[in-house]
Amino acid sequence: MIRKYKGIELLIKSLPKVKSKYPESKFLIVGEPYISTKEYKLLAKKLQVDDMLIFEERFIKTDSIPKWFNACDYVIQPYLKSTQSGVTSMAINFTKPIVSTDAGGLKEVVSDKIGYISKRNHKDLSNKIMDAIENINSNKFEINLKYLKEKYSWENFYKMFLESIKIFD
Repeated sequence: MIRKYKGIELLIKSLPKVKSKYPESKFLIVGEPYISTKEYKLLAKKLQVDDMLIFEERFIKTDSIPKWFNACDYVIQPYLKSTQSGVTSMAINFTKPIVSTDAGGLKEVVSDKIGYISKRNHKDLSNKIMDAIENINSNKFEINLKYLKEKYSWENFYKMFLESIKIFD
């Protein structure tokens, strides 16, 4: 879902600096808009970064989710506020490193072990995105992402659930 609190404007404001160093970078903005994206597109054009953005403005069906996660190298979450995010769980499931702001509960899930944490300003977000691009071929997050994927898998959840039921037997 595309919503104001997800920080698309913050992402767009961070892109001119990224473009100056990595002009070929592309950023997917995927999901059903709950607000007009016209402002975002105008801002991107004004900042001359519209060529870096690809908008896919529609509800993403479950069977299409892998396509979008497999198309990216990192998942960027420039959230302005958040308690948690289903996108974070999916990024872990697809073993995709994350660039996230320090909004709410995200900073507790996304650590320097699975990605980069940015302050909620475009300068720091630019720097974290560029760090991510510079380390794109590094596998420094892979082991931790695979560990978390296993830890939070449905199979593990099921095992823990069964163990908790045994307590009451």
